[in-house]
Amino acid sequence: SLEWKTEVARAHLARAMVFTDQGDLDPARSSLHKALEVFRQTGSNLNQARTLNELARVERSSGRRDEAQRLLTSSIALLQEGDVAELAFAHREMALAMVDETPELAEKNFRIAIDLYRRADKVLQAAAVHRQLGDLLFERGDTSGSRESYREGLLGLESHA
Repeated sequence: SLEWKTEVARAHLARAMVFTDQGDLDPARSSLHKALEVFRQTGSNLNQARTLNELARVERSSGRRDEAQRLLTSSIALLQEGDVAELAFAHREMALAMVDETPELAEKNFRIAIDLYRRADKVLQAAAVHRQLGDLLFERGDTSGSRESYREGLLGLESHA
């Protein structure tokens, strides 16, 4: 049944996330491809996007930044404005995939992710992206911008404490 297939695909996705967190990228990739195949059959855009985001994280961790960006572009197209927190995650991953080669685009994606995480009331995630943006700005020599980004992240946390 469709429900059973969806549950199996969710299990593959969860299993892949554990593999990824442990650094076991090949089995993670395999589980993600299995999940993606089922989610495409079921037509679940949100689950497809979640799987694409996780697969992109695996590819970025494997040094395949171009592939990660391609997957994230597909995820963002599927999500549009559907699930704001998942869309924010996609933009954050996109920024991380771009940070070394196109820091200006990475900065733009970090800022989009921050805005989306705020809209989704995901304060901790917004603060984490503020830190990543601050690090990027600092590396580019923008100490004032980096300090402001760190400050905004901390203020966001304090306002929800």
